Amino acid sequence: MGMLLFNICAAFSEMERELIRERVKAGLDSAKQQGRKGGRPKALTDERADAIRAFHQTGKMSVKKICETMKVSRSVYYRCINQNVGL
Repeated sequence: MGMLLFNICAAFSEMERELIRERVKAGLDSAKQQGRKGGRPKALTDERADAIRAFHQTGKMSVKKICETMKVSRSVYYRCINQNVGL
């Protein structure tokens, strides 16, 4: 009797997980049709990246000062600077 009850509960759980999976997929498809993207938004816009590169090219400001001015971390600064290497 215990195994029967366990199997019934397991079947309901599996059905519920499948329903959740379908709803999530439908929601993601709906968002995609509306032009929305998933995931975290970019921390650095193209305009801000261009400004960082311009500050870097002038050579008049230190890395620390550029990071403070643009409110970015050093890692974001160096990632931005190194993106154009080889272009």
